Amino acid sequence: MRGTRFSTSPEGDRSVAPQGGWGGVTNAVLFRYSNTGLRSSVKRKGFGLAGKNGMVVAVGSDHAGYRLKGTVAGALSEMGYRVLDMGTDSEESCDYPDFAIKVAEAVREGEADRGVLICGTGAGMAMVANKVPGVRAAACNERHSAEFTRLHNDVNVLSLGARIIEPEEALGILGLFLDTPFEGDREEGTRHLRRLEKISEVEKKYSK
Repeated sequence: MRGTRFSTSPEGDRSVAPQGGWGGVTNAVLFRYSNTGLRSSVKRKGFGLAGKNGMVVAVGSDHAGYRLKGTVAGALSEMGYRVLDMGTDSEESCDYPDFAIKVAEAVREGEADRGVLICGTGAGMAMVANKVPGVRAAACNERHSAEFTRLHNDVNVLSLGARIIEPEEALGILGLFLDTPFEGDREEGTRHLRRLEKISEVEKKYSK
């Protein structure tokens, strides 16, 4: 397997997070994973620490998202999450459904608490993941969507577009995805639970 290569920019870290970082993604983490020349070799299927609050995150990409996957996986590991890298392992052309399904099934089966998918736009992999019952995937290439798909839709798989966003922005989106709670757990959020139940009914209807 080739070593995972972290994305870099010629200018180094061009982004500064607010004090305290974006949802757990601190300035130190941003600098470490976007600074010029950084490289790392990461073992597949289970690198990182025991997991932040016990959380396991499955990550997967196609060839277009391979470099950004390395950035995301490294940042997750740095923050203390346990990471399951489901591939791909190089920039050689491949088919995104093969890796999206691995992440989606890991989330469905409880092997991972959350999933992160990365392709060119984020759309294709989200489409695949949403075919798996119990998976709620959203392509989010800006922070507002990342925040509100967690608040209102309890999204459990984030899909990113490596050809659309810079690594620094991807980490900001990632932080919101990980740290934003679902409002359905509150009394005033019962409408969100009702809507998710209707999504489940649609899944059941077409799974027969």
